[in-house]
Amino acid sequence: MRRGDGSCVPWMGAATRLQLVAPCPTRSWRWQGLALGSSQSAGCPELKIALAGSVGSDPLGSFYRAKLRRANVHFLSKPVKDGATGTVIVLTTPDAQRSMLAYQGTSSTLSYDSDLASSVSKSNVVIVEGYLFELPHTIEAIKQACEDAHQNGALVAVTASDVSCIEHCYNDFR
Repeated sequence: MRRGDGSCVPWMGAATRLQLVAPCPTRSWRWQGLALGSSQSAGCPELKIALAGSVGSDPLGSFYRAKLRRANVHFLSKPVKDGATGTVIVLTTPDAQRSMLAYQGTSSTLSYDSDLASSVSKSNVVIVEGYLFELPHTIEAIKQACEDAHQNGALVAVTASDVSCIEHCYNDFR
C-alpha cells in the first residue's frame, strides 16, 4: 500500500458486486472477491475495505450490512430511515444470456457527505460501480468523490458495466 495510515478503499456501488484490487508483495495485481475472505488469505497485506452505498432500514439492508461486517468491510453510509433497499433479479439462460429486473429502492439517494469525503481523502483506490451513472442523483456524488480521490493521489477505477450503460452515460464517464 502507498500509505501506512490505515486508509480505506471505498467502493461506491451495490453491496452484491463488491470486489477489491489488492497490491500484493509480488508487485502483481490480484482480483479477489469477498468469497475468498480477507486479503491475507491470498498472500497480500491486510487491507481495510469500505463501501459507500445506499440501503434502506429494511431487512434486506440489514442483511447486506451484516454480510459486509462479517467480511470485514466497513459500511460508510447510514441506512435510509424507512427506505427500501434496491434489488436486482437476474435470470440467466443456459447460453449465458441475462435478463434483469431492477428495483432502485434507496440506491439513488447516495450523497457525498463529510464522512465519505474523509474516507476518500485517505484512500489508495476508489472503485465506482458504472451502473450508478444511470441514476441521475448519484452522478454529482461520484464526480466529487473521483475529483477528491485524484487530488489525493488515489487510483480511481470505474466498472465498465454494460455497453449500453457506457453509450447512454458516456459524457458522465469522462
